[in-house]
Amino acid sequence: MSESEPQRILIVEDEPINLLIILETLGDYGFDLATAQNGEEALRKVREECPDLILLDVVMPGQDGFAVCARLKSDPATRDIPIIFLTGLTDTEQKLKAFQLGGVDYITKPFASREVLARVVLHLDQHRLYQRLQQRLEAYERAGLAVPDNTQPAAEHARSLAKVSQYLRENLASTPNLDELARIAATNRTSLNQDFQRLYCMSVFDWLREQRLLRAAVLLKTTERTILDIAQSVGYTSHAGFTAAFGQRFDVSPREYRASHAA
Repeated sequence: MSESEPQRILIVEDEPINLLIILETLGDYGFDLATAQNGEEALRKVREECPDLILLDVVMPGQDGFAVCARLKSDPATRDIPIIFLTGLTDTEQKLKAFQLGGVDYITKPFASREVLARVVLHLDQHRLYQRLQQRLEAYERAGLAVPDNTQPAAEHARSLAKVSQYLRENLASTPNLDELARIAATNRTSLNQDFQRLYCMSVFDWLREQRLLRAAVLLKTTERTILDIAQSVGYTSHAGFTAAFGQRFDVSPREYRASHAA
């Protein structure tokens, strides 16, 4: 497919209202859309439509979304298609399973149309970058040239770290298990920390602390939630601990930060 052609998205969703929301949202953006209502139909449509991305419901008649994803990822012809899960399941184990099976993201129901659009565009852009990197690798191989050190791992590392980063952003209030995060990235805890150091110049937990404080700053500016409520929502169990960490990061207390950004 040339970059001038509309990108093709397969939407696998058996709830009519959810399907309508997605169709209206993505249709207005100019994507080429196909739909399926169950797992078997989804697998057939993937072969027929060759989509650039799949939005995949988890709970469906017959094969569920996890089983469909596992089959697609086991097939060399379809394993690189990015899959975003649509799910009403919110427990940590289900989210981990989505990533471990090869999904690039998940959207929790009920969802907002803007969220669907934003995540679809993000992952289509990342997939297009991945394809370009793969084409470069193949060109080097055909020419019998050595692959540059910074090209070979780039695509896979980018995908793996994106999965871990997304999972952490979605679970700021939880205490992450580094071994579980490493499994998401198909690596080990030492290599995962090294990858974060190379990409973000900080460890996994330092990066997580930064994301927690940045999210807290946004909530202080844009909501009227109490400071303790905000602290707990981003993973701090005490007002004092949050205030100390926030002050170290922003040089002001949470209360002073909120006051300085008041309308």
